[in-house]
Amino acid sequence: MPRLFPTIAGFLMGISTISGTHAQNEMITVEVDGDTRVGFSAEWRLTDSDGHEEVSTFQGEAPRTFHFTGTQLEASLQKDGSAETLSVMIKKGGNTNRHSIGRADGRLHVRVR
Repeated sequence: MPRLFPTIAGFLMGISTISGTHAQNEMITVEVDGDTRVGFSAEWRLTDSDGHEEVSTFQGEAPRTFHFTGTQLEASLQKDGSAETLSVMIKKGGNTNRHSIGRADGRLHVRVR
């Protein structure tokens, strides 16, 4: 079974980072929520402890939950032209990072390591 489940195509702006203290693979959970059926696309770039990188894309609607195993995840999300808000929560280790996209066609880029 691949370590990277979903796929997402998107281009994003703005960077946030969650830094962990381990160079070992850890579970990374991304919860995408918001107004029901708000559409979004994303690209996930996952790096594992051996330095291998996997890229996957996803296009669909909120709410969605994604699970990854690795040392670093770069997530790029773009909300599809609607006025609804899209919320993104990323958890790795004991860290949680929250973001939201409110603008139509808004973009977000987040790096978690």
